[in-house]
Amino acid sequence: PAKEKKTQAKSKTDAPRKVNPVKLKSQARDLEATIDKLTTKKERLEKDMAAPDFYSKNGGETIAAITTKLADVVETLARTEEQWLEVLAALDEA
Repeated sequence: PAKEKKTQAKSKTDAPRKVNPVKLKSQARDLEATIDKLTTKKERLEKDMAAPDFYSKNGGETIAAITTKLADVVETLARTEEQWLEVLAALDEA
């Protein structure tokens, strides 16, 4: 009897999950909005760092903080784009 329960439980988890296309579309829109915000933030940071007086006007700690912030934004943007692509792929399969 215990084996039967385990087999039944396993078969339930192995079954393909039904996806909700409406939910996926909502996720895609949310991810697109996040991508837009992150892209804007990235562009602003890059523009600030490209200013001719950026390095002369700011101290080492400020430069390091902005550089770290830019790296974080780039990393988050990459992860978000990856999630967005996964959602689009799931939506295509739905």
